[in-house]
Amino acid sequence: MKALIAEDDAFFRKMLQQLLAPNYQVESVADGIRAWDALQQKDAAKLAILDWVMPGLSGPQICRNVRANPNTADCYLILLTAKNSVPDLPACVPERTTISPSPLTRRNSGLACVSRREL
Repeated sequence: MKALIAEDDAFFRKMLQQLLAPNYQVESVADGIRAWDALQQKDAAKLAILDWVMPGLSGPQICRNVRANPNTADCYLILLTAKNSVPDLPACVPERTTISPSPLTRRNSGLACVSRREL
């Protein structure tokens, strides 16, 4: 299975690559525009791990684009962030979203949003 990592911080991008590499064919990009381009490809990853804040498009913007496009709507999305404020979360994916603390965030204080559109 393919997985896409979109993270502008090289250290965290590499860490995520190493975590996923044993089980996934990993593609990684450093900005939101490249992430959105990769997700629109015919053989795109069905799992995307997105940083909330990155150049080009943000993680929430990519989530909205994915959900609005019938060709990408079945992609699993994981949104990583160092944000820890509940008011920030509706921008992630408002419906059917699982929110949990994530040990992968920069200060171990962030939240991860996970969503998948019902098929």
